[in-house]
Amino acid sequence: MSLDVTKQFAIDADPDELFAKLTTEFTEVSTWATGITYSAPNPKYGPVADGIAGGRVCQIDGFGAIDEQLVQYDPVGRQFTYTAEAEKIPGFVKNLQNQWTISRAGGDRSMVTLHLTADVTGPLGAIMKPMMRRRFDKTLDAVGDDLVAYAEHGTISAAKAKELASAR
Repeated sequence: MSLDVTKQFAIDADPDELFAKLTTEFTEVSTWATGITYSAPNPKYGPVADGIAGGRVCQIDGFGAIDEQLVQYDPVGRQFTYTAEAEKIPGFVKNLQNQWTISRAGGDRSMVTLHLTADVTGPLGAIMKPMMRRRFDKTLDAVGDDLVAYAEHGTISAAKAKELASAR
């Protein structure tokens, strides 16, 4: 069974500049995304074209340590895709990946599309699929809110600020 969640966010930022920012700062996602408490380059993966990191390691609330590998990088189409493996993602969830596409939405506006997919297997997967879908849906909504603040204002969102304050 396939799990498929797609979200779109309009952002007041030039799509070429936004794509460049998201890919060159791929390993720095924890500086602006809520729920990601740590991120760094993953030494298992060498850089892809343009010196972009081929992977990152993250610590994500509720999922633990995550190993993410950039498996597709298309600067012309302003699209990148990464796979994610985590110690706390249930065994019935396989082939988790997230594809980001940044398109022009008129003038210097961007439309960011996040498309998360995974295979959900077995009887437990069938039972848990709706819950997993809600969890991923909520996660992508938060990423979108965080991304708007980051891309439009160069700041962190209110949710990320609250998260950082409570960590002190």
